[in-house]
Amino acid sequence: MQKSRTHEGFALNRISGEYKEAESRKDEKARGLLINAIDQRRRDLLGKLEIEFKMPVVAYIANPKHAGATLNNNDEKAMADLVRYALDRSGEVLLVLDTQGGDAAYVMKQVRGFWSLFSNGYSVAVPHAAKSGGTMIAIGAKKIFMGENSEMGPIDPIMVFKNAKNGITRCSAKTYISCFDNLQAQLRVEIDERIRGLLEKMITKSIDPFRLEECREAIEIVKEHAEELLKNGAMSGKQQAQIAYAIEQLILGRRHRFHGSAIRAEEAEEMLKLNVERLEFGDTRWTLLWEYYLRASADMLRNNTAKLFENKEDTLSVEIVHADLGRAAKDSKRR
Repeated sequence: MQKSRTHEGFALNRISGEYKEAESRKDEKARGLLINAIDQRRRDLLGKLEIEFKMPVVAYIANPKHAGATLNNNDEKAMADLVRYALDRSGEVLLVLDTQGGDAAYVMKQVRGFWSLFSNGYSVAVPHAAKSGGTMIAIGAKKIFMGENSEMGPIDPIMVFKNAKNGITRCSAKTYISCFDNLQAQLRVEIDERIRGLLEKMITKSIDPFRLEECREAIEIVKEHAEELLKNGAMSGKQQAQIAYAIEQLILGRRHRFHGSAIRAEEAEEMLKLNVERLEFGDTRWTLLWEYYLRASADMLRNNTAKLFENKEDTLSVEIVHADLGRAAKDSKRR
């Protein structure tokens, strides 16, 4: 791990130095040329990855510090451009993916689109984090490439409820159900009437039966999605018992109890039995992939953009102007 951190430090210093050199230029044209050169270096890495992986490579990178940087229907047109680029060249594609997740319905629509369009399927490379909906995209792929810094995560649904102050409360469906189940279990064994009364009040005050049912339904839907994704993707050909175990671990498992928990490459391959290829430190593919991720992250940080859609020839960056309850106004820039 120390080697990786050292490599990251060198890469970050080099990238930072490039931007500092560009910003130091007083002449606007000269500054613009240097920034364009930095952009081209990043895209060139995707070209080199295409040579290494022997297939078209496209990237979807989301800025985790942007509230509106979620997978959603607003991504559809930009993703269609990436798909078109790959289809013009091959019957398969490698998606470089970094996202904290988003709308499960959109994710399923996108994955089914990949399945129908790419005759040889799609693969996913995770340089850093493909969490929640990102994990769903990854497990729908025929192969997942991960390195020592890569992680996926649980796919238990996150519920969005309006609270008493007309604001928004987000919570894991699994946690909401677990809270109810724990209170009910205490109530069943408690013999002190005073404490029983307190428990009953807690259940009445804290647990909305309609929300509880919504949580249960959401989990059942995600289980169905997970089975479809795994059977057609990263667990194609595996036994039903293995698939059922992976679904349980991804949604309700005790090993990764929180929605933000990390599932590393070793666990994904050995515990979940996903079709994962681990890219070791020193593997040219990992070196290129990691530098690309660092450069993409630096670009979004500098420009305060939410998402980056990219191939070796083209860049589309998306700035979220306003995000409210999943509705977003966008300003897209092609570079």
